[in-house]
Amino acid sequence: MPDKGYSSHFKPLKGRVVTVYRGGPESKTGYLVDVQSDYLILAVESNNNNNGENNNQNNQNNQNNQNNQNNNQQEYTLVYYHLAHVKSITEDTMSNSAQTFTGISADLELYRGKTFAGTLSLMKTKYVQVNQGGPEKKAGQLLDVLGSFESAYIVLLTEDDGIIYINTDHVKSVSEYQNNNGDQTTQSVNELSVSQEPEYMKSKSFNDLFAHLSHKWVSINNGGPEAVEGVLVQS
Repeated sequence: MPDKGYSSHFKPLKGRVVTVYRGGPESKTGYLVDVQSDYLILAVESNNNNNGENNNQNNQNNQNNQNNQNNNQQEYTLVYYHLAHVKSITEDTMSNSAQTFTGISADLELYRGKTFAGTLSLMKTKYVQVNQGGPEKKAGQLLDVLGSFESAYIVLLTEDDGIIYINTDHVKSVSEYQNNNGDQTTQSVNELSVSQEPEYMKSKSFNDLFAHLSHKWVSINNGGPEAVEGVLVQS
């Protein structure tokens, strides 16, 4: 986990336009809302689905002309980035010279714990998206955050895969799910959690969780080259 000295380097950028990651599915451009000991909060325009590398070039002139009118009206999605995985943060000096962040709207709930795991605990029962893209991206209802400080994990109820246990050390980012496509995913999961009380395993740590899964069919990793399914013989 990054120390406080590492996170303090980014605090002067609060309120400014930055790009977290220079490319890939986790790359987002937005206003840096806050920096804590091991995570940061980025306010990303809800209608902006492009990666950070494509955000600023084509729309710069329009944004400059309409900035004063739109800043108070713009809707944002808050993305909580785990600093342990953040490879780069780039300041958009051109945008910062023309824009001023006036803050997020009062109706947008801000979760701010002392640590990344503590912030996840504040989001319990919410419908969230874990990671911004790639094979490890998952959306579902955050049922619980369990385990020790050194080995915590989250319990996610998803529509397709049911209960998923995710090691918080491998969570790159999390955001409250925005149902912009009008699909029924959120409603389906909410109905599932209400109609039948979800049952899940509780352990002292993520490693101890494997003891409860011995001799059961499991799927390890959600996707990509490291994904595997089979019977867990020994942990």
